[in-house]
Amino acid sequence: KLLYEEIDYLLEARNGQRFAKTFKDIGIEYIKVPDVYFDMTTPRVLTMEFVESFKMTDIAKVEAAGIDKAQLSERCADAFLTQILKTGYFHCDPHPGNLCTNKEGQLVYYDCGMMNELQPNVAEGFKEACFAVFGGGPFISQIQLDAAGKRLVDALEQMGVLAQGADRLSVEKLARYFIRTFKDVQLGKSAKNIKTTLGADLQALTEQQVFRFPSTFTFIFRAFASVDGIGKGLDPEFDIPKKAQPFINELTDVAAGSDFEKWTSRFAVATGLRAEDIDTAITQPKKVAYLEQTVRSIEQGNLKIRVRSLENEQALARLALSQGITNKLLLASLFLNLGIARVGIAPVAWLAAAAICGAQAGGTALQVQLFDKKAAKYESKSFEGTTAEATEE
Repeated sequence: KLLYEEIDYLLEARNGQRFAKTFKDIGIEYIKVPDVYFDMTTPRVLTMEFVESFKMTDIAKVEAAGIDKAQLSERCADAFLTQILKTGYFHCDPHPGNLCTNKEGQLVYYDCGMMNELQPNVAEGFKEACFAVFGGGPFISQIQLDAAGKRLVDALEQMGVLAQGADRLSVEKLARYFIRTFKDVQLGKSAKNIKTTLGADLQALTEQQVFRFPSTFTFIFRAFASVDGIGKGLDPEFDIPKKAQPFINELTDVAAGSDFEKWTSRFAVATGLRAEDIDTAITQPKKVAYLEQTVRSIEQGNLKIRVRSLENEQALARLALSQGITNKLLLASLFLNLGIARVGIAPVAWLAAAAICGAQAGGTALQVQLFDKKAAKYESKSFEGTTAEATEE
């Protein structure tokens, strides 16, 4: 649908007008979208204002114009983050031909035929995911890490990224790993290998394909890659995640509202104490009563507990493959003996059946080898013991 809309020039004109207005409404003046002459525009003809500009990948022209390359790259990041996190209306194809600059250092956007708007649940979920990852600065306690991991998974569910029936505990463990790794990188530490850190949990999530990204994310990733490439060409130190930290802090302050609420929010970030913690203290008596009820259910035999063991699941999967090899080899032996004994139909038919079963057994044996090889990649120590390293070092 989006690709068909791109060739409707009247729609492109309206998109450009709306895109320019979203930045103007929030007071950003370094964005320029050429004006459209609607009286001379049709679905097949687009008449626009001529804006003299040049590609930001032409470093010689950027330098000749006296434009600060670092500032220009920062504007690229800010414009992208503004579209995704503030307005929710973004340019899907900001490649160097569509995202240029003029002599004043403004960002000039062309070709607004391919635009997209985040659905409310995706927009809010994306913000929540950013708050979970970027919130709190580089130093994070175990309690804060657990809360951030849960918040990130909640955000994925809100966006519709997490498949129904996904193993939430494993996903939260993966979320904690990524948050911990991001914080470590902020502190200048080297990231741990994900396979050797998460082990069987990552293998299970990979095989179950628990993440289902909506089509909108294809265009977000595409836009991210384009902006990242332009930014790195202007500034080798360009890093959108680093640029996002102050951006997220600003959004947190805006969400907080009054100065007192901002101070409270910052205090909560520094101490890990949130409104939810106060609520927990107030509702503690109810939770104690709930625990008492649960214990009584256990004593009366009315409580059922489901336990999932990834190691046992993998062992059973391997056993099923091994059993398949045994069954096929038995059939191959049976058919071979029948062929040699010349029982019933022509011996060649029995021998052919034996050959087919033998080949199937060989194929299954290869599957077992691949299974073992894949499992070996994910063998590791538990990630849980690594979460407090930042505070210990």
